[in-house]
Amino acid sequence: MIQKIYFIFFIAILFLGCNENRKVNLVDAKFDVNDSLLGRELRDTSLNFSIYVPGQYQFLDDSLFKLFEDKLQVTDYQKAKLLYGFISQIDSSSMLVLDVSNVNGGVFEDLSLNYISTLNANDEWYDVQKQDFTHNCFEVEQYLMQNRTVMNFKLVCYPPNAPDPTLILVYFINRNNFKQNIKSVESSIGSLKCITKK
Repeated sequence: MIQKIYFIFFIAILFLGCNENRKVNLVDAKFDVNDSLLGRELRDTSLNFSIYVPGQYQFLDDSLFKLFEDKLQVTDYQKAKLLYGFISQIDSSSMLVLDVSNVNGGVFEDLSLNYISTLNANDEWYDVQKQDFTHNCFEVEQYLMQNRTVMNFKLVCYPPNAPDPTLILVYFINRNNFKQNIKSVESSIGSLKCITKK
């Protein structure tokens, strides 16, 4: 049942649409990173990033990971690749890492311009917000969706001087353990960086 719920959440907010007019003079975001709340480090040299996973998250089981992968193959988002998926064994909060370096940049323009209607087409969120900022080497478009049970962060990450994003981070936070979860997610996002500076 939990897997089905998260699959529905994933599909509902997956389809994004790249902003050709990249923002200038973005605020450099500051995050409170607590190393004790972090677990394994992910390093990807092809996309030039590293990030730490929240401490109590484990890899998704093969069946749920495959479910997400299969859905990516039958949509306009089909050139995206689900690199990693993690889930909390305590409350099913989760983290997904997607490679979107081969996705047509035009897919993201509509999201930036029409993010409320795009992300809330099924009226499942009572609040949808967007914030643009820089963090370490990345320019980030962050989308926050909330309902009574889940808070969802989606971070579309643009590497230095790039017109299109290469990476998307998605976090689902279960509100049952909100205070702990939000600190772990903030620490995880705050740990994002380029492996090498360009």
